[in-house]
Amino acid sequence: MFVFRLAQKMTCSCLFLIVLVVALTFLVLGFFIAQKASAASPIDMAQAATSRIPQPVSNLLFDIVLVSDQSVSMWDCDGVGSDPEMLRVDAVHLFVNYLGADSANQRFRLGLIHFGGSVREMAPLTSVSTDAMRSQLAEVASEPEPIPWTDPLRALRSAREMLRTTGQLESRKVIVLLTDGEPAWPDDADVSSELYKAALRGLAQELAADEITLYVVQLTNPNTTCNQRMIAEWMSVWEEVVTTTGDGSIQTATKAADLLPIYHTIVRNLIVRDTGNMAQSLPLVESQPLVEHEPYTVTVTVDTPLTSMMLVILKQDPDTQAIISGPVGAAAQASAAGVTVAGDGGKQEVWRFVEPALGHWKVVLSGRGEVTVWQDRIMPVPTPIPQPTSTPAPTSTPTPTNTQTPVPPTATPTSTPTSTPTSTPTSTPTSTPTPIPPTVTPILPTSTPLPTATATTTATSFPIPVEPVRSQTAWWVYVLGVLVPMAAMTMFGVFVIRSQAASLRGELVPVRTPDVAQTGGEMLSLDLGSRRLRRLVLGAKGKGQWKLPGWNGSAWLEPTADGQTRIVPEGTAGQVVLNGTPLIRPAILHDGDQLTLGAYRLRYDNLLE
Repeated sequence: MFVFRLAQKMTCSCLFLIVLVVALTFLVLGFFIAQKASAASPIDMAQAATSRIPQPVSNLLFDIVLVSDQSVSMWDCDGVGSDPEMLRVDAVHLFVNYLGADSANQRFRLGLIHFGGSVREMAPLTSVSTDAMRSQLAEVASEPEPIPWTDPLRALRSAREMLRTTGQLESRKVIVLLTDGEPAWPDDADVSSELYKAALRGLAQELAADEITLYVVQLTNPNTTCNQRMIAEWMSVWEEVVTTTGDGSIQTATKAADLLPIYHTIVRNLIVRDTGNMAQSLPLVESQPLVEHEPYTVTVTVDTPLTSMMLVILKQDPDTQAIISGPVGAAAQASAAGVTVAGDGGKQEVWRFVEPALGHWKVVLSGRGEVTVWQDRIMPVPTPIPQPTSTPAPTSTPTPTNTQTPVPPTATPTSTPTSTPTSTPTSTPTSTPTPIPPTVTPILPTSTPLPTATATTTATSFPIPVEPVRSQTAWWVYVLGVLVPMAAMTMFGVFVIRSQAASLRGELVPVRTPDVAQTGGEMLSLDLGSRRLRRLVLGAKGKGQWKLPGWNGSAWLEPTADGQTRIVPEGTAGQVVLNGTPLIRPAILHDGDQLTLGAYRLRYDNLLE
């Protein structure tokens, strides 16, 4: 105990000294900055305020469901599979990584559904803001299994239900459907093609009413009878469905290799939607083979100011290394400010750079296999500048004289503007030019020089010298200059400590709840991972973080050292029931476990297990 207390005192003393030194540093810097700011002229301050135009920052929320066809034809139809290499899995991974790289400005949640004649929900709406959640989504999408027959109508209804029940009210809701052929069902099924098409059209009206955007990706292969029937009979139906839903689109992939570029286009357009920006994609390298031990360099040019830049690197071999360096030559680090990377170490890497520096960037690739590099340039939509309307210059009209012989008019170029003619009698010529006020500079219609006014006719006023204003900054400004940085450092320290501590994982899904009148409203699922909770108390005694009205027990969830979630019962034994067994001591929760708390039944989901 003595050693512990001594260490604690030394640590506190060192921390106090560090805070004091930093505070004094901020005080000195604040003093000089205040002096410099007070001495700056109004013109300098105005130039500093207008030198940087703020870019729009989007806080839009997106709930997206990826619906993937896993019917048998994906593996084999007439001896040729639509996607035997499972590039549709890589397309889902690209979607996850691209959204994850841009999660600094926008919040995305992603759900996964596989379908054939039946529907399998692979993942609920899950945040892509962390590496752990992205890895979880990528894992559940990596090994699809064949599902007999094809029923896209049922799959779309499941996706709509997921968005309606678990989607956020203020979020943009999107469905991306991938299918490779016509709908198919067993011969003994009582299904009519015309009724099925009518049901699809009715579902399109429901999606439009729910403001759900639909993207359809048709994977066609003219060499198979499955795709030939789809092109002949169903393509027009899908076009009508997409048109009804509004902002979506239908994309056609004639081969599986087209899936990645199509999914890239869809997710890129979602990133810039409603943000006041526009996107431009440049394929820098496509399917470039690498030679082992010979690094391959790709030059990336940034020749105009950008809101952000996305670099998408697709690697055939996940061991291929990619090093990105800016115009000054320093290698980019994922931990640097304004830099985000997703998919590092896999077959895909998506890098996002906020306001990248102008110049030539480099991507150095070392390894084997083929690589593809795309550059996405996100930039503000330019504001149109009104063009001035050109007005033709009037042509002077010749003035007749009082002589008998007509005088031909003098040719005057039409490009020279004319002045208002002055009425002057022609019988008495004027030898002295009319004086012109010094504040007016007329434009003459001819080349006659303007009479110059003498220097004595105009008085020149000189500005009265003004003594520069000294800085009179109040003392409380410097006090704030010390207190504000100290408060910011304290908050940063608390944030670091909280971020390093273990947090709960998984999700609590209500399976059975009392009437709405007893609970005070509909209970929704609680995503533990996105809230980064280190402790969640369950109970109705006024101190619980998740109150359960009607249940007199109490328990809490806490993370273990190895990242698992543990439930700890409190109070009378047996008030917490786990999988039908009353709990009397703490227990570890696993994916699919059922918790019974009085009239409540909750399911614990953790796809990472």
